[in-house]
Amino acid sequence: MKSKLFSDLVKEYFDFLVETYGFSIKHEEYRSEVMGNASVIFESLHIGINIVLDRGQVLINIGPSSLPRQDWFEFSDVVHFFAPELEPLYNFPRNFADYENELENQMSRFNQIMCKYCEPLLLGDFSMQEKIRQIGDKRVAEMKTQFNGLSEEYKRKHSIGKQPTKPGG
Repeated sequence: MKSKLFSDLVKEYFDFLVETYGFSIKHEEYRSEVMGNASVIFESLHIGINIVLDRGQVLINIGPSSLPRQDWFEFSDVVHFFAPELEPLYNFPRNFADYENELENQMSRFNQIMCKYCEPLLLGDFSMQEKIRQIGDKRVAEMKTQFNGLSEEYKRKHSIGKQPTKPGG
């Protein structure tokens, strides 16, 4: 996938950020050496939005531009706050034979969700940020629990961590 294609699709589907909310594109990046991952960062006076292509999946982070990007909110946590009935937000691509169409479907869906539910954030209102942060903390805790459970199951299945029994004892 060419960088231009991803960034052009992002600009097409998220042009409302520039046209309606006064965002500008702060940064575009394509990294062929990292599985063809790419990103486009939009920024307004108070808000940053990072739209990323990671192994065929479009991911979004949004947050106060005064914070480092790693402290921005995962888009699924934001959407869960405004519209919890939309879970799960991310539908991972299944048909890579029509890769461009898969990307367009993802971006179209996120465009609609962002327009419909996220206007307070797009306007710079982060009064709900503690509640969004709690949603994110809960999601991470659930993922850790699930991961630890799978790890323990794997250990049991493969007898990892058990003391070997001595012959005749």
